[in-house]
Amino acid sequence: SAEWQFVITLTEHLRPLRDPLEIQATALRLLCEHLQANRVSFAYIDGNDFAVSRSYVRDGPPLVRRRPLARFGKVVIDSCRRGETSVLTT
Repeated sequence: SAEWQFVITLTEHLRPLRDPLEIQATALRLLCEHLQANRVSFAYIDGNDFAVSRSYVRDGPPLVRRRPLARFGKVVIDSCRRGETSVLTT
């Protein structure tokens, strides 16, 4: 399946890397390409904001680094607070 092939490709690219920032950048790029997304980001909750720590943008403007959590709604906020991965489409 495509998902299994992605896991294999990701593993092959990440295995030789040691620098955490390089690992994040490579994972973001590969995931963005796999999903055919415009952007993929690592973000975390900081108080009442979400903060983007690292992002890969294929097409479009870069993300604002900090934004109010409220813009995502309670369902997404609760999911993030539980540590779940969230996928947002626009």
